[in-house]
Amino acid sequence: NNIGLVSAELPLSQINELIKSDSVAYISPDREVAGFGHVGLTAGLYNTGISDRGDSDANTWLVGSGIGVAVIDSGVYGDHKLFRRWDDTSKVTNYDFTGSGNNAEQYGHGSHVASIMAADYRLGNAAYEGDASGVSVYSLKALGSFGTGTSANVIAAIDWAIANKASKNIRV
Repeated sequence: NNIGLVSAELPLSQINELIKSDSVAYISPDREVAGFGHVGLTAGLYNTGISDRGDSDANTWLVGSGIGVAVIDSGVYGDHKLFRRWDDTSKVTNYDFTGSGNNAEQYGHGSHVASIMAADYRLGNAAYEGDASGVSVYSLKALGSFGTGTSANVIAAIDWAIANKASKNIRV
């Protein structure tokens, strides 16, 4: 509804009709998708000379307070210490787009991705702190327990994030 994409299960005869339509730019099967890869380069957040709070102090950094970030992946384990706020509440809200009815992290990749951004440093030192540790994380589970899902799952999650960006202060 919000991104101009449609996910539908159709008979082949109707797909052939859509191909001929001038209002359809592209048709794709509901392919398997998977999370992969790791961030190989650091963000440089704490490098001298970087100041992102609108001042000239190179020792101040954007922490993400008041901002929501949607992580579309295999889920995020919000009970981990890395995802706790100072009052010990979770900064993660989970939603399921896989149709499984299970919004728990079962693969690990989503938690890994979210921790790069949102992890708190309280596990011992700042080595575990994410670049924007003050953000609220909206875990939009589109991949299942094997790290796979469908493009329809991902589209539904993107659509949710766009539809809720104002009310959740999500940056898209």
